Amino acid sequence: MMRRREFLFSSARYLGVSAVYSALPSALTRAKAAPLETITGSAVALNQVGYLPARSKRASVDVRAASFAIRSVTGNDVAYRGQLSPPVADAASGDTLQTADFSALTAPGSYVLELDSGQKSPAFRVAGDVYSDALRLTTRAFYGQRCGCRVDLGGGYVHSVCHLSAAYHPSSGKSGALQNRGGWHDAGDYGRYIVNSGISTGTLLWAWELYQRSLSKLALQIPESGGKLPDFLAEIRWNLDWMLTLQQIACSRQVTLVTVQVTCARRRDL
Repeated sequence: MMRRREFLFSSARYLGVSAVYSALPSALTRAKAAPLETITGSAVALNQVGYLPARSKRASVDVRAASFAIRSVTGNDVAYRGQLSPPVADAASGDTLQTADFSALTAPGSYVLELDSGQKSPAFRVAGDVYSDALRLTTRAFYGQRCGCRVDLGGGYVHSVCHLSAAYHPSSGKSGALQNRGGWHDAGDYGRYIVNSGISTGTLLWAWELYQRSLSKLALQIPESGGKLPDFLAEIRWNLDWMLTLQQIACSRQVTLVTVQVTCARRRDL
């Protein structure tokens, strides 16, 4: 069985949730990943999102070299020098790799890793806020998967309204139209699955329980932004409302979702 609390605590360490790192500044600086064309075919694989100053920093090298230098982007000054590890066969990829460990570099800044063989890595950052935007973008991806409304993530990532009509399946014992708008598309096939979305919703609710202070501040640029609910909960609500349309709820039964009780005596608001 998955140990959810441990999983979320561990994930938070690498997502840069500010509740875990009290030293993070309140103002979130956007983490800028290197353009894809500069990453493809690079001899050095590293974390383009960036590295936290006090955490480990490693890169994988798939060419033969002996040493490396970390240079600042602005002045090309050497901030750190180190030796590569001996070559090791990586069973997962089939590559023979060396490791560059520059964990001792803690000064914030933008850098490039340069091998003594001449190859260079894409630019990367060391800073206390490198994962802040990664958290925002990852959470905002749920908006990009929405069904039943127009979605515009910006940058040309747009889709129009979809799946506005639905009907009861014969196995339900009912017939006719069903109000079934909402939910998240599971993947590129645009299907919506109660099990998969239930797992996602449960994970998001666990995250809210553990890191409400940080998650309540996320500005996700969704249609509900500026409303009474924090954006994080508003996105969860979008899927919960869809899940309720799939329930055949007996009278007098109560359903508790987050902190809201829905009484079904007259089937109101369902």
